[in-house]
Amino acid sequence: MSFDLRLTVGADQAALAAGLTAPERSNTMGREKYSKAAADFAAVIKELSRESRKLDNLECYLARHFAVWLEKHASTPEGLVEELQRFASMNIGGD
Repeated sequence: MSFDLRLTVGADQAALAAGLTAPERSNTMGREKYSKAAADFAAVIKELSRESRKLDNLECYLARHFAVWLEKHASTPEGLVEELQRFASMNIGGD
């Protein structure tokens, strides 16, 4: 994964110029970094909540495999979203 330090420094300088404290700057940069993943996460949770069988399937799976699932899929916001999208796209009997 590549990371362009210039973008971070530029965002940090802009936050400094706006008079934000270090925690506020960190929070602002985090919001920018994760805004797409947060929107995708919320969308897939909404989708799962509309289809109770899919949500029940996820709950049943997690009841047996939660720790392993978290370790495998929740190490990044994108990985978590991708895995939840798999559950949301499954064809569950009766759908």
